[in-house]
Amino acid sequence: FKPDWHEGVIGIVASKLVETFGVPALVFSNSEEDGIIKASCRSAGDLDLYALLKSCEDLFIKFGGHKAACGLSMEKENFYKLKDRLNNELKNTPEIIRTNQDYFDAEISFNDISAQLVREFDKMEPFGMGNEKPLLRMRDAKIDSYTLLKDIHVKWFFKSKKAQSNKIQGISFNYIGKWETPTPEELFQWQSEGDILIYFRLGINRFRGNETIQLMVEKITKA
Repeated sequence: FKPDWHEGVIGIVASKLVETFGVPALVFSNSEEDGIIKASCRSAGDLDLYALLKSCEDLFIKFGGHKAACGLSMEKENFYKLKDRLNNELKNTPEIIRTNQDYFDAEISFNDISAQLVREFDKMEPFGMGNEKPLLRMRDAKIDSYTLLKDIHVKWFFKSKKAQSNKIQGISFNYIGKWETPTPEELFQWQSEGDILIYFRLGINRFRGNETIQLMVEKITKA
C-alpha cells in the first residue's frame, strides 16, 4: 500500500511484482474518497485469486474480477484484517499452487530452430491466457554478442556451440536491472565456465519488409 500511487499504475506494479517474485500481489493506493483504498490484484501459479478474495468479500465495498486478476475497494481500516486473513488462508495452500513454477514445454537444439518450426507453432494460435506460446529451452548455444537498447532492453546474438553456424537474434525486454537477473557480462563469464540454459519463445521480427526469426528470451541461467 502506497497512498500516493496513481490508480492507473497499480495494476502494472502488481503484474511486475508477480513477474519478479513469483507470488500473488495486491497493490493498494488511496482512492479519491477519504478513508477508502483501492487495489489491483494479480495471481501467481494456479491460485484462484477470485475465490480467495471472495472469502473476504465482507471487508470490501466493491469487488470483481476472475481467477487471475481482480480489483477491489474497501475502507482503509480493513487493510490489516484482509492481510491477516489472506496469509492464514494461503498457509493451507500448497506452495506449488500459489507460486509461479519454473517450467518449459520442450528442449530443442539450436539447429532445430527454423522458419518451418515457427510455422508449426503458429498452427497453435490464438495464443493467450490458457494457451501460452510454447516456452522452449536450449543448452547447445552460446551468446556471441549483445547490444543494449535504450539502456534496459537487450538484443542478443546466439551461435551454436557445436559447429560453425549462422547467428540467431533474440530480444529481452526490460532486462537490465531486473531483480536477481545476471548481467550480460556475468552470462559471458558463466558460459566460459560451462553450459548456459536459454529459455525463450519463438517469434518473427518484421522490419522494413524483411522477416527474421527472433527469440523472445525470458531468462538465461547456468546449466
